[in-house]
Amino acid sequence: MNPTRDDSKANDLWAIATQKFSVWRNTGIQCFAQAEAAVTDTLIYLSTDVARGKDINLRHLFGQRLLDLGSAIGPGGAFEEVGRPTLKSLLAFQMESTLRSFLTHSVAKIAIERDGSWIVIMTHSSFKAKRAENHKLVLDELEAKLNLSVLTAKTQSLCSNLQNLRNKSMSLSKSTH
Repeated sequence: MNPTRDDSKANDLWAIATQKFSVWRNTGIQCFAQAEAAVTDTLIYLSTDVARGKDINLRHLFGQRLLDLGSAIGPGGAFEEVGRPTLKSLLAFQMESTLRSFLTHSVAKIAIERDGSWIVIMTHSSFKAKRAENHKLVLDELEAKLNLSVLTAKTQSLCSNLQNLRNKSMSLSKSTH
């Protein structure tokens, strides 16, 4: 059986839509990976500060690292003064954690609109208090692009602020020795 011209066109639309979705998803995952690397590098660096870094935790999960960094640079934290400018970008970035779960843990079902744009239904399950929870996110291509734009900006801000924090901490530790 030979595919008809309409079948070929539908296959082309499908291939384009799934490729666009994959690029969107991979770009989002890359943003989270960049943030995780910057947060991890910062925690490691802060933990080497002999005077203030002894209470810095170096835990396994990214969510834990975000909390640990927030504790270190937030109110009452050992690095509160030098970390104050970074705290705002950290808190803004943490608001994107729900998207991270969907990008990294969900199964995606993609549909195509008549104009060729895609819609995705992303689902995943998790456990909370020994109970299964089902999560679902539905996005069209335009919403997804807007979400990625926000995530990219927040990631860039966080990474930049974390680099500045490490630089300031380095300057302060050199001036106190």
